[in-house]
Amino acid sequence: MLIVNCYVITGVGTSGLGAKLGSKVGGAVGVAPPRHRLEPETDPVKLTTFLCGGNISREGGKDPELRPESEYPDWLWTLRLDRRAPPLDELDPDTWEYWMRLHKISRKRQLTTLRIKHQYHRF
Repeated sequence: MLIVNCYVITGVGTSGLGAKLGSKVGGAVGVAPPRHRLEPETDPVKLTTFLCGGNISREGGKDPELRPESEYPDWLWTLRLDRRAPPLDELDPDTWEYWMRLHKISRKRQLTTLRIKHQYHRF
């Protein structure tokens, strides 16, 4: 029996193929430990002088200090910060990325056309 969102679900894992709840799998207990969430920094002085969250050591240590912009390489300021794929007109047609993006766009258009075409022919 498993309780999820105040609902009782029975028959979970009745196939016998998966591990039982609470049993040890590979020497570990089936329940994950709670994650520790870090609070965001709100001090404006610290935000402008240190790279908050940049400390990668597990014990101790402190965040690295920010340097003047002249000490960083020029390519750093030209990086795209947008997580979406770049538009097709920004890509060079002689690259693999251009043609894969073009294929993805055309395939999406093809599937949309087929879905609309066969939308009213379902029985």
